[in-house]
Amino acid sequence: MAIADLHRVYPVTQLLVFLRHKGITIRHLAFGTGVAFFLWASYHTFFSPQSLSFDEQFYNTPATTPEEWRNRAQQVKAAFVHAYHGYEQFAWKWDELRPVSSTGQNKYVPIIFIVKFGD
Repeated sequence: MAIADLHRVYPVTQLLVFLRHKGITIRHLAFGTGVAFFLWASYHTFFSPQSLSFDEQFYNTPATTPEEWRNRAQQVKAAFVHAYHGYEQFAWKWDELRPVSSTGQNKYVPIIFIVKFGD
C-alpha cells in the first residue's frame, strides 16, 4: 500500500485530507482543542455551581449592635485625626516627605505657569 492511498483506507486520514482542502491544518485543530480545553477548565474552575458555593460561616455572622458601630466609628475617627495631625506636623506645605529625617522638600514646579508663559 502506498502512502498516497492512505486517505482511502483510514477515516482519520480522510478527515485530515478533507480539512486540508478546506484550508484547515493540524495546527489549527491543535489550537482549537487547546482553546476548548482552556474554556472547559475555566468554566469548571470558576463558574460551575460547585465553585460558586460559599461556606455558611460567611452568612451566619452575628448582628452588630449600635454600640459596636459607635465604637468602630470612634476608632476610625481617632485614626484619621492621628494621621492628619502627623501630616500637619511633618508634611504641611511640602510636595514630598522624607520619612526617616521627617523633613520635606518641594520638588515639583507648577506646570500651569510654564504652559502659560509658553503661549
